[in-house]
Amino acid sequence: MWLNNQKTGQATILYAYSLGKAQRVLSMLNNEIGPIVVHPTIETMNQIYRDSGIPLPETIPWSSLQPSMAKEGVLLIVPPGTQSTQWQTLIGNHTEAYVSGWMKVRGIKRRQNMERGFIISDHADWPSLLQTIQETRAENIWVTHGYTATLVRFFTEMGLSAKELKTQFRGDQLELGDDHSV
Repeated sequence: MWLNNQKTGQATILYAYSLGKAQRVLSMLNNEIGPIVVHPTIETMNQIYRDSGIPLPETIPWSSLQPSMAKEGVLLIVPPGTQSTQWQTLIGNHTEAYVSGWMKVRGIKRRQNMERGFIISDHADWPSLLQTIQETRAENIWVTHGYTATLVRFFTEMGLSAKELKTQFRGDQLELGDDHSV
């Protein structure tokens, strides 16, 4: 999709959650195809991954986004909460796709008004989650998105160090100032 869009001078917008999903997508990309611009909430998580020794391709900060980049076939990875906001008019001609386990459900892509949907789920089943924690000997478990208090209590009662990870961005929205809200 990205390569085909480049040939026609279009940008590609890929909607992926800031924590986990975006990094998983990035890890599978060939950054030699072209520039990859990421939303600030995604770049914050990318830096944590990089600081932890997890390699990710080079990305361009959101603040460097220019309308002319669409003609270069830029790939933008942004949180789903930014869909249908005014920043898309800055990029011009583009194609949109959504990355989610929900893309497996019939009709979701159409209801999201997406041209493409990529099925990637990052949800773990309970036995696999416990097995992963045991096998990795995780010293700290950070829980986010979902029934966090219940999970933290469960892991703490097992004698593990668990904490709720609260995100600093509300609904993956970040104010850029003036009239630009992302």
